[in-house]
Amino acid sequence: MNPSTLAAMGCALVALSLAAPAHAIVPSDPPGTYERNDESGGAGSIELERIGTEWRVTVVVGGVPSGPDSATTAADCGFIVQGDFSGNDFRGRVVTVGFLPGLDEGTPAEPGLSFAFSRKGEIITVKNADSGLCNAGILGGHIINGNYIRTYQK
Repeated sequence: MNPSTLAAMGCALVALSLAAPAHAIVPSDPPGTYERNDESGGAGSIELERIGTEWRVTVVVGGVPSGPDSATTAADCGFIVQGDFSGNDFRGRVVTVGFLPGLDEGTPAEPGLSFAFSRKGEIITVKNADSGLCNAGILGGHIINGNYIRTYQK
């Protein structure tokens, strides 16, 4: 091959390697629902939505009560967080605790509670969740920790 053909092929390869795949999710566009359903942590979901200049994160773990009386148990935990991303890492302040969709709107959170996670592609990973987030620390933050996989994109 002649040198100009090789140079053109090199430019095309560089351009292809720099292009993002069409299905890639960038940190500025992660709205959707992410779900966990594993034996170690049980059911859980994280919903991300953009509200003004911040992100609103709704977390529900332990499942939503069901049955004739729909009573909540100590394993039911939900809270709402507001914050922002720095790259793929989210950090926010907890604004509402005791939230269970359709059952309890929750109460304002005590100052100082925070929540953080990292996101890579279609997976959110929560590590070292604050033990005060669920039922005044009775259950510990470990029930929140785990991997949540995107199931719905807004």
